[in-house]
This record gives sequence, C-alpha cells and structure tokens, in this order.
Amino acid sequence: MEKFFSEKYAGLRKDLPFSYFSTNLYLDFSAYFFVRNDENLIVWQDLLYPNEFPCIFLPKQKNNWAHCSIAFATDDDINNIEKENIEILVKKPMGREFFYKTEDFINPRGSFKSRINQFSSNYEHAILHNCDKKRILEFYDFWKEQRVHNSITFGESESFFHFCLDNLEKYDIKQVYVEVDNRIVGLA
Repeated sequence: MEKFFSEKYAGLRKDLPFSYFSTNLYLDFSAYFFVRNDENLIVWQDLLYPNEFPCIFLPKQKNNWAHCSIAFATDDDINNIEKENIEILVKKPMGREFFYKTEDFINPRGSFKSRINQFSSNYEHAILHNCDKKRILEFYDFWKEQRVHNSITFGESESFFHFCLDNLEKYDIKQVYVEVDNRIVGLA
C-alpha cells in the first residue's frame, strides 16, 4: 500500500466518481492505494478500526467487490452488487452529498444573494477573498470553543481544515471570508 500523491498518481483518479472525496485535495490528505486483481484501489484509513482500509468508492472490476469494504456506495452500486449475489453484511446510510459551485459563493445570485443582502443590511461588514492566516486561525479557535465536539470525525475534519489552510495556493482553493467590526465571523 502506498500513500496517494496527486502529483505522482493523477491517473488513478480518472475513474473515480465526482465527489468531494475524489478531489486531489482530499485524496492527498487521506488516501492510499494498492493493486488488487490489476486494479488500483483507492482506500482510506477507517477512523474506528485503524487497521482497516476500506475503498472510498466501489471498485470498477466485479472481481474486487467480494470481501470489500466500501465507504461510499450509491444506490446503483448496491443494486449492482446485489445482482452479482454478493452478500452485503452491513449497510450504514449516511445521507446525500450536496455540492455548491465556487462561483455561487464568489458571485452569488437568487435566494443565496438575498440572504447575503439581508446579512449585509443588518451588519457593517466586508467580504474578503483572501485573509491573513493568523486571523483565520483566531476565528477557527473561537468557533471551535463554541461547539460541542461529539463527532468521531471532528479530529479528522480539524486536521483537514489545517491541511487546506496550509495548501491554499497549491490546490487553488477559493476563499470567502466575512468580516464584522474587523473580526472574521464566517468563511467558506
């Protein structure tokens, strides 16, 4: 098994479904890969069982489906597995993944723009597209202290936040910050 590095293994992504979890940014942060039956399987370390490395998505080759743990399977994936008479031992529905275009944050329209305008009328603020890292971390620390961390994924999410912050330019991460009274109060 090898650590995934997008600069070295960009071709491994070509068959992955469109997802937050298939971006170079996320794969570089958390993914590994190994070859099984002549297929590159992209996996990540399970948070609860750190000796297990489930595939992030369903492998392309049917001969890799049996005895495979899969983190994100669509309804179609599950139907295809069941058609092959492969027993699924555990299913844990996790909900749907939603995507928003960066353009919608940079140049908002419609109801999203209306909500921004409502916020704007209630507060004197500035919308910034770049911000000093120190100010971002101050906001993050303030935000972190305001919430209860009862999720097993919080530590990973926090590590990913810092990974993103350290790699804004490398991954061309678009940023939007909201400032009220010279303090960052929100970011996307």
